[in-house]
Amino acid sequence: MSPTLIDPVARNILSEYHDEKVVQAILDEAWKRYKEIELGIPVLSQLGPTINLRLAGATLAMYEAIVNAGHNKDKALAIFRRISWAIYDKMGDLPMMVARALTSDPHGRMKLATQMFRKFPFSSPDYVMVDVPSGENVVGFDVLKCPIAEFFRSHGMQELCRETWCELDFLLAEKWGGELERTTT
Repeated sequence: MSPTLIDPVARNILSEYHDEKVVQAILDEAWKRYKEIELGIPVLSQLGPTINLRLAGATLAMYEAIVNAGHNKDKALAIFRRISWAIYDKMGDLPMMVARALTSDPHGRMKLATQMFRKFPFSSPDYVMVDVPSGENVVGFDVLKCPIAEFFRSHGMQELCRETWCELDFLLAEKWGGELERTTT
């Protein structure tokens, strides 16, 4: 994982809380910690899940660096949630752009966009997702296996996973013109 993707976004948001010297120290600490974490991150069978695991490692490293800069856990979660959404927001543009080009039906768009995301970067066999019977104008599926959740669980950071990665799905569904209902995470 390269700082090129994350640093500009993180720097912009962190600068609302810290001067440039502290922001740079947070970024330096995060990437130093990421290099340690990365040693334990496997290469999975598909590119998308492999990239996601590295992003999860960067999430953990950045969160720890923000906490170490003096923020309590709730504030650090709020700050990192903003950073992660700024990145995920861009990731969500392409599937919906393609879906809009293929259909004007809002349900059809949502179905196509979620199918695309399930092909990349949330692809099988590393992720296991199964369609479930759903009502009219509903796209329903269960996530039975998630390497991101497994990564955070192995680090004892399930809350960080839930409060960042899992929560992003609600924002993405809204951006795509829908509403997410989740029974469990």
